[in-house]
Amino acid sequence: MRNVILGLSKAALVFGMLISLGSCGGSDSQSTPEPPVVTPAPTPTPTPAPPPVTPRCQEIIPSALERSLADRPDDVEGAQLHFVYAIPADGNNSEIDINGQLIDEYTVAQQWLFEQTGRCMRVDTYDGYLDITFMQTTRDNEAIRTDPLSVYYSIKLELEARGMDSPDKVYVVYYGGTTYTNGCGGAAAIGGPAMQYLVTRNIGSSQLNPCPFFSFVDGPNGTFRGSWSGVSIHETFHSLGVVPFCAPDHDDVNPLHLRTISSDLMAFDGSGFTTYTLDRNRNQYYDHQIQGCLDLADSAIWTDAEANAEPLPNKAVYNDTELLSCEEESVVSFVEGDPVNIRFVNMRSTPVNLIPLDEMGARLNPIFVPAYQESFSVSNEGAYYVATTKEVTQCISLHKVVDGENRILLID
Repeated sequence: MRNVILGLSKAALVFGMLISLGSCGGSDSQSTPEPPVVTPAPTPTPTPAPPPVTPRCQEIIPSALERSLADRPDDVEGAQLHFVYAIPADGNNSEIDINGQLIDEYTVAQQWLFEQTGRCMRVDTYDGYLDITFMQTTRDNEAIRTDPLSVYYSIKLELEARGMDSPDKVYVVYYGGTTYTNGCGGAAAIGGPAMQYLVTRNIGSSQLNPCPFFSFVDGPNGTFRGSWSGVSIHETFHSLGVVPFCAPDHDDVNPLHLRTISSDLMAFDGSGFTTYTLDRNRNQYYDHQIQGCLDLADSAIWTDAEANAEPLPNKAVYNDTELLSCEEESVVSFVEGDPVNIRFVNMRSTPVNLIPLDEMGARLNPIFVPAYQESFSVSNEGAYYVATTKEVTQCISLHKVVDGENRILLID
């Protein structure tokens, strides 16, 4: 994944000057009538030009001084960005969630969006404050970095386990752990988190370095070019489905990017990383005229989105299975209902077996799910699953499948 760079400017106020005119007179020894004094008409005072109107979404929203470990109640409903500062269990805490840094990142990003489109994206606020969640993962840096599902999916599952999986939100994650890649950001799934990897491990080296291409912005008027703020918008666009496959210059080799198009934020080859434009010709992914092709301009994420705006794409909504007591295993039975998809998410520190029960309540072949992993299956509405540890057959929990897409989420 490549990354991104930008800049912005600030308007200045111009004040008028008031010019004062003076006169002087004299007399001589003779009484000579003096000419009448002509008083010039007063010069009207120029009215200062009104200051430029700052759109509401560009105003600096303060952040709460107290750290939050959860997504707090939203001030408004609808599609929005929610910021997360995540570190591993043994990670270095830079406190960017409470020292104002993420406020600056958000402000610079919104100013660039406004310069490019005249619009801003809606962000999650709580009681007027930018709502930022701090998440320290249950596992240490090395365990996450070597996770077979990748760092991205490891953090994604941890967010979900903590309730941060709303279909109306893009979770913009600043992750302070390390990876095995030189990439500085990721959005591996449309609808998934938009992630910034603040530290990376160089390929073929044991050395840990900050991502070499990007830095935090220097205040709310900082430079977008070369900033994590730019990375966050690039990855957020991926989460929103940009660049769509139907775009004329979509890069089929590197999906969700444009081929070599100088200056565009979404160009894969990095040609746009020094200037950053947003679909300058309006013919790829924003405000285009391509019938049936995703258009970012129609997304509900914008603060001025219409009521019938397009919802966030590919945000799967799962119904949690009905949780029963283990004592009920001996008495349950079911009548097979409609087929449904079911997803098993094991966020426990040990592997588990998910064992379906037959019509008589007898246990069938188990489905093994490793620790901090997920698995998928097809089931039926009304079916039952017993969760057990890998070695022990004793019930951990009992679940009944309900209508729709189902999820069994297991947490220590």
